[in-house]
Amino acid sequence: MDNGTQQGIGKVDVEGGAVRFSYAPDGQVGGTFEDVAYRGSAFERLLHDDWRDAVGRATGGVSGDTHARQVAVDDIVSSARLAEVHREARETLMAAGKGETPEAAYLLRSVMEKLDGIRTKYGDIVRMPGEEAHAGGGLAVEKAPAGFEDTPRKYGPDGKPAGYDLSKGFVSPASFRAWFTYAADGTVAGFAANAKVGMDTLSRVLLKPDWNVAFEARIAAATRRSWFGRLLDTLTRKPRKEPEQVRVEMTERFTSLLFSIFVASQALLGLDRAGMGKLYEAGFLRRAIDDAKKQVVELMGKDVFL
Repeated sequence: MDNGTQQGIGKVDVEGGAVRFSYAPDGQVGGTFEDVAYRGSAFERLLHDDWRDAVGRATGGVSGDTHARQVAVDDIVSSARLAEVHREARETLMAAGKGETPEAAYLLRSVMEKLDGIRTKYGDIVRMPGEEAHAGGGLAVEKAPAGFEDTPRKYGPDGKPAGYDLSKGFVSPASFRAWFTYAADGTVAGFAANAKVGMDTLSRVLLKPDWNVAFEARIAAATRRSWFGRLLDTLTRKPRKEPEQVRVEMTERFTSLLFSIFVASQALLGLDRAGMGKLYEAGFLRRAIDDAKKQVVELMGKDVFL
């Protein structure tokens, strides 16, 4: 390992070669170059023992596409080899008392991102906390909470996990996928969900048993006119909407609001269960739910929620 340069450590010696760092003008680590002769299957310490079988099953089994299987294996080997070299380089820095340097943080972040990328693309084939590793150890990836197994992680400048990329989506407790969109400044711009929910489910989960009584009363109130009012409508050529037209329009708006409340509530429940209830995204959902409920109360003339 170099004693260091004005810009940083410069390089770290590993078995079979060295990891060299490049630096931005401000001195931050910009990347690495691996001048290494890769060592056989050393990378497999980061993977489950049956990872090749798992990839085979995922790409069609014995009678599947052998080309697709080989492409997947090559991709995993490439990422895991680089992760293993960076793991070794970071451990070398830690042994030399340089575990808190920007270079060590960069290496840690690289390892975690490589392993997380493998898991996102090919399933749970990387080693998790509590699992016995091969001799020599290796970094483990923290187990993702339910619904976030295939959501990419984000990492801070120190290389430590810093949450999940919610723009890529997660699976709600109701089994539909939800995701957020973001503005250029990083603030939440919107929320979407790939959900299909019928009115029977919406009413059973969200509404009081007599909600339909209030619904019919609002339709009647919206279409009720005195004889003078009907005459005035005729003279002004602005006839009042017929009850059936009012029913269709109210039903569409009512169902749309209930759908928004349901999917946002389920997404919020997923965030809460994953320990993310204090994120700005969770607050965004709470405000959206409150706003939609206020619109329903205004539409129905009363509170019809459970």
